Amino acid sequence: MKSIVCTACGIAVTDDQGNVVARHELARNAEAVARLLLALKTSTPNSELDEIITKIKECMKDPHDGDILEIEDEFIFSLLDGKVQGHVLHVKSAKAGIAFRQDIPGFLAKLGITWSSEEYHAFNRAVNLELTKLQIKSTSEQNDRLIMQAVNSIDDINKSTNIFSERIREWYGYHFPELTDTIVADAEFFLDIITSIGTRGEFTPDRIKTLRPVPDKTVEIMVTRAKKSMGGDFSPFDIKTVQAFARSVLDLYKARVKIENYVESLMEQTCPNLSAIAGSLLGARLICLAGGLEALAKKPSSTIQVLGAEKALFRAIKTKSEPPKHGIMFQAKEVRSAPYWQRGKVARLLAGKISIAARVDQVSKRYIADELLADIHNKLAEIQRKYPDKPVQEKERSIGHRQEEYQRKPRPGAPPRDRAQGGFKPRQGKGVPRPARQGGPPRGEKSWAPRPSGGGARDDRPRYPKPASGGGTRPYKPSGGGQKSFKQGGGGGKPGKKYPPKGRPRPDRE
Repeated sequence: MKSIVCTACGIAVTDDQGNVVARHELARNAEAVARLLLALKTSTPNSELDEIITKIKECMKDPHDGDILEIEDEFIFSLLDGKVQGHVLHVKSAKAGIAFRQDIPGFLAKLGITWSSEEYHAFNRAVNLELTKLQIKSTSEQNDRLIMQAVNSIDDINKSTNIFSERIREWYGYHFPELTDTIVADAEFFLDIITSIGTRGEFTPDRIKTLRPVPDKTVEIMVTRAKKSMGGDFSPFDIKTVQAFARSVLDLYKARVKIENYVESLMEQTCPNLSAIAGSLLGARLICLAGGLEALAKKPSSTIQVLGAEKALFRAIKTKSEPPKHGIMFQAKEVRSAPYWQRGKVARLLAGKISIAARVDQVSKRYIADELLADIHNKLAEIQRKYPDKPVQEKERSIGHRQEEYQRKPRPGAPPRDRAQGGFKPRQGKGVPRPARQGGPPRGEKSWAPRPSGGGARDDRPRYPKPASGGGTRPYKPSGGGQKSFKQGGGGGKPGKKYPPKGRPRPDRE
């Protein structure tokens, strides 16, 4: 059994006794070692790596060593797997690695390097710093990262132009309030009118038509309303300020067009298959949502289909409702132009082809877009032939998933509660009184009510008789200090006499 250890100074192969059977010393330059390690990590062809593979192959030709090679580094393992004789094992701790970490100066002495531990760690730190710089540089040079930044810039420009256009409409509305968005809906055309014409007194049919082809009726409305406008007058200083602001927003529109052209050119260079199938802008947005071309290539087609609809997807999972059929994929003309009952199938078809195109663009760079487009057209025709009409949906009464979870379940052996099986026995007719409860007050009446109605429990509490119709009085002695007068009856009662309050009498306190 042999094992390999990779250090910043070189690569060594040891046997069971710890003897070095093969070695390759690296340059004492941190930048050169970092470039070699970067080529090893990215699987980039390198002449020095080929030399290392040749030396390892030579030491593995001996059939008496068990034909097993232990490797700690995953990149060296992927480099040697299948290229040398015997079994190549990827382990966490190889024997050579353990011996190197226990005695760094002693192991380096076997390689012919007389360094102390401090000197080796300082050189190793310098190599790692250079390797990190090279990795950041290579990542920054990837075109998909540039595409992501360009797409985010387009989105930011769209938000900014919408906000600024609304602000300019309100600002210019003090001067010409009749020029609403129902007449000029395009914000860019509205800004052109402000920068080129200015005040409402300069609105003429010729000046309007020089900006953009506009229907004669619209031009007539604009000129007529400009003459009869109720807005206030702007001074030259006011209108110049608004025009300067409008020119700045128009520059943003021009910058957006330039960035869109830049994205299209990058997409054609980086991923021509994806650009041909989904379009340049849609493909760029898919790369941006996935987090890069490599991340998009690793995703399944079902995930690509709903990219951009994450909120709707998680809401559907939480509420157990219908999941979304598509996300940003709706911007594709095949999905957007399809009938609503075919959009889910078309989106899934397109997502599958986009997944294949992204993987080919990431790995092999072959152009297979023509084959994929032909397959898409054939399957689109098949979908249209199979599902020409919209499905007929039956109206079903559905209850929420929580009510469904908490529905009462019948006890084992209980009689059926289905109306069809006679479990429910509704009352015959309307207005049938409900039977009174035995041993308590009637339904809807408190047990402590002062005068319970008939049908309830008997109340044996003593009650005072009502006075005669001609009036009358009866004494009442309150329990507390002081006396209170209560008048009862329709008249004829003698003043100064006391009556208890209506309801339950107050008991005497001890």
